[in-house]
Amino acid sequence: MTLAIRFIPNAGRTVIYATGGRAYRSAGTAWIDVPFPDAETIHSDQGTKMMVIGSTADRPVNVPGRLNWPPSVMYDATLVTRSF
Repeated sequence: MTLAIRFIPNAGRTVIYATGGRAYRSAGTAWIDVPFPDAETIHSDQGTKMMVIGSTADRPVNVPGRLNWPPSVMYDATLVTRSF
């Protein structure tokens, strides 16, 4: 899994288009995951950015000079919770 941004599409949308014409479709869910850097080209009239998602290996590090990085809210798709 690559680092991506999860979008909630605006009403009635099942496809979000990145600049350059690449289409990202819902996989039967209420959200659409768009990989970087395409996610940064999605216009707000198509959907709402919810969170950054990715695996533990994709977790970003602090990049000096980049604002809001690493993201304050991130879902790690490889972490598993256990009940004992």
